[in-house]
Amino acid sequence: MDNHHILVISENDKLARESLAKLIKDLRGNATQREFARLLGTSYTAVQDWEKQIRLPNDKNLKRIAELKGWTQEELVRYIFRTDPQFEIEGVDPVEHIIAQTRNLSLAQMQQLLEHLNTQFVEIQKVQEQKVQEQVVGYCLSDKQKHNLHLLLQASLKNQNLMEAMTQSEIEPELFTDVF
Repeated sequence: MDNHHILVISENDKLARESLAKLIKDLRGNATQREFARLLGTSYTAVQDWEKQIRLPNDKNLKRIAELKGWTQEELVRYIFRTDPQFEIEGVDPVEHIIAQTRNLSLAQMQQLLEHLNTQFVEIQKVQEQKVQEQVVGYCLSDKQKHNLHLLLQASLKNQNLMEAMTQSEIEPELFTDVF
């Protein structure tokens, strides 16, 4: 790209403004808009406008913003306008990117996405429920085991030997091999 860019943004290109606003806020961090403006050599109202998605920075400020981020100006423009789908930048939350992309979908595409996400959600729920069920089953006692355990506890309270109590109560010791 040459040194003089003319950026034209349509009213419908909200994603570009959102991308820039998020980037500016991230770069600014805890600094005030005035402090960030001083760092760039611009007015704080310009920074406000960028964050409010009112307008885009001029060429000089785009270059300074890119430098602050450690990118070239071309990389910044590609990031803002998403001209290269393979272009990934660290720090961009993929969920936020997907949410921003959904704003450009038709109703039919939204329905298709919703159905896909619901299917994925149901599958994940099934797997999680199965894991929980497997854990619970491992900790459950049968009714017969519960009854026998109750008898053994009664016997132990009477200070009886557990083997004696099992014999007297006609409890099969193998029922408790996985309990004790």
